[in-house]
Amino acid sequence: MRPTRKLSTIHGYGKLYWEKIKPILDEWWDQYIAENPDAGGKHLRSNRLNCQNKLLRELLDAETEEVKKEVEQRREEGIVSDDDGPEPELEGAGESTSATEKQRCAKAYALQK
Repeated sequence: MRPTRKLSTIHGYGKLYWEKIKPILDEWWDQYIAENPDAGGKHLRSNRLNCQNKLLRELLDAETEEVKKEVEQRREEGIVSDDDGPEPELEGAGESTSATEKQRCAKAYALQK
């Protein structure tokens, strides 16, 4: 298993409370686009991520101390980032596949995430 980095506080909060936060983010984004039609276009994804991170920060700041402590505790315990899923089996990666080829494929897979 490869090492993972510790998530930022806002991303740890988002990962722990995604089911609660997602409807809020979606509604806020729809309203933001309605008020700022120029925010879409070719930079739509980066604009949404920037806005999402800003809203996550605001939501976390508004949370109780208990929630903030839980987020920090879970981060310290090692909540892993979104790439914590198992790596897919490489097609034909039986005993005949060299270690170098397996490493190359694993690296390519990690870069695609």
